[in-house]
Amino acid sequence: MNCHDLNSKLADLLLEPEAGNSEEQAKVYNDAQAHLASCADCRKQLDELRATMAMLDAWEAPEPNPYFMTRLNARLADERQAAPAGWLERMRARFTYSSRLTLRPVAAMAMTAVLLIGGGTYLEVSHTETPVAPPETAVVHDLQTLDNNAQLLDQLESLSDQSDDSGGASSQDM
Repeated sequence: MNCHDLNSKLADLLLEPEAGNSEEQAKVYNDAQAHLASCADCRKQLDELRATMAMLDAWEAPEPNPYFMTRLNARLADERQAAPAGWLERMRARFTYSSRLTLRPVAAMAMTAVLLIGGGTYLEVSHTETPVAPPETAVVHDLQTLDNNAQLLDQLESLSDQSDDSGGASSQDM
C-alpha cells in the first residue's frame, strides 16, 4: 500500500480501527497498519486527525442567550407593524435578494433583443451607399456652363441668327 491509497483509508482507520467484518477488510486494515509502521508522514497525519477528533469531542456548544427568543419576537413584531416598503424599494429588494430565477431569463432576452436591434441598426447605417453621380463629360459640362450664363447664350443665338441670314444666301447661290 502506498501513501495515496492510505489517505483514502485514513478516515476508516480513524473511525473503525478494527474493522474486520470480512477477509478483504481485514487485509486492507493489515496493509494499512504495515504502511503506518513504515511511513512516518502517514503516521503523523493519522495522529493529527486523532488529535482533531479528540478536540471536537471535547468541545461543548455555548448556551444560547435566554433573551434571544424574546428579542427575536419583538423585532418580528416591529417589522410586521412597519409601513410597507415602496414599489421601487420592493423591486430593488426582489432583484437584489431574490432567489427566484424568473426574471433573469426575461432580462437576458431583453438584452439580446437590444443588442440585435442595435447591431442591425449600426450595420444598416454604416453600409448605406450614397448614389454616385455619373462622371461628367465635357459636352455636358459645357452645356451646364452655358445654361448658367444666360447673357452669353443670348449673344450666341444672335450670332447664329446673323450667320444663318448671310449663310442662307450664299448656299442658295451655289
